[in-house]
Amino acid sequence: MSSTPTLATIYEDTAITCMARIQGDDAVNITQSDVTSITLKTFINYGTTATSTPAVVVADSVFDALQTDARWTKDATGYNFRYQIPSTTFDTGDSTYRCEFLFDMASQPDLFVIFSVDTVEVLST
Repeated sequence: MSSTPTLATIYEDTAITCMARIQGDDAVNITQSDVTSITLKTFINYGTTATSTPAVVVADSVFDALQTDARWTKDATGYNFRYQIPSTTFDTGDSTYRCEFLFDMASQPDLFVIFSVDTVEVLST
């Protein structure tokens, strides 16, 4: 997993599915038992106060085996993390949201997975 935020552009009021292949400090793909909890904080336009903190359930978002379904187009290896951030999070068009997932790891250092999401304003709503 790169330490560079993943970039995406969506329309305002649209959900986004965040996916990644995450390895721990030991360079091995993480599994559910490696993760104690996941906290998501979302910030808008480089602010420092979180605008959204939806719950992330480890059992629903971390996979013990790499997934290679049609949603993953980056490579043939697959992903082991997937979470859909609700559309209500991205309620302001022409903005930049920073979505920070903090993985509290059971027996190794905690890690961040960060997505930077630009929203396009929709005028017809």
